[in-house]
Amino acid sequence: QNQLGRADNVISGSKFEQLEKLREDIRSFKAKHGLETAVVVWSANSERYSELSPGAAHDPELLLEAIRRNEAEVSPSILYAVAAILERCPYVNGSPQNTLIPSVVELARRHAIPVSGDDFKSG
Repeated sequence: QNQLGRADNVISGSKFEQLEKLREDIRSFKAKHGLETAVVVWSANSERYSELSPGAAHDPELLLEAIRRNEAEVSPSILYAVAAILERCPYVNGSPQNTLIPSVVELARRHAIPVSGDDFKSG
């Protein structure tokens, strides 16, 4: 909220609409540069820890349902991770928040996409 006045590339819409926009951005980037894949690196500011329901935090299908329901606890970094995984791109988390929750890791495992990281500065 404290950066709204300076932000010039904000993705609007529901969580699902944001996810779809991120996926399209990844596809467009790969097509523009003739790439089969890309690595998505999250290096944004730290977020507070998400407090997703136990189901959404542990089951990929329930996480995708939470995104479709526009649940507030689905963080931007989780949306980026899910978008990367669904577009078959490895994801590196460079900030200290709980992005790589069990449901995200399981989604990555099911798609055979590597995910890693929890903080560039201390971990």
